Amino acid sequence: MAIYVIKFDDGSYNEGRGNQVQLREATHYDTLEEAETYARCLTGVAKVMNVAVHESHCCGVHGCKYGDEDCPAANGETRQLYPCEECREEDPKDKAIRELIALAQDLVDLRDYDASASEYENIVRKMQPHLFIIKHGHKYPGRF
Repeated sequence: MAIYVIKFDDGSYNEGRGNQVQLREATHYDTLEEAETYARCLTGVAKVMNVAVHESHCCGVHGCKYGDEDCPAANGETRQLYPCEECREEDPKDKAIRELIALAQDLVDLRDYDASASEYENIVRKMQPHLFIIKHGHKYPGRF
């Protein structure tokens, strides 16, 4: 199923009443024609884009499959629904290292505000399976 949104020149999206908002709050149109008809009434429209195509095929790590600089999945504006082709072929150790780097960045970000001990523990708990993969080379902790 296709989901279309209207993207503005400033990078924001259409909410339906002409207000510009983030993608997660944007009005979704079921057909390209419906979105294009509404877009003609608005100023500053950059394009109408099919969000579902990007969510299904693009990746926050490996980028947009279609080379679109405004890709909402590659830019982290929306979540990707499936691992991309490169992620599926990625070595488990490389993926674990990438995940650990992201979690380490989360720890650094927590340091910038008054975080509770449980928030730190949560991130450390998420790190453990990735450390296991790197150390032992197994895809799943506990399975040999």
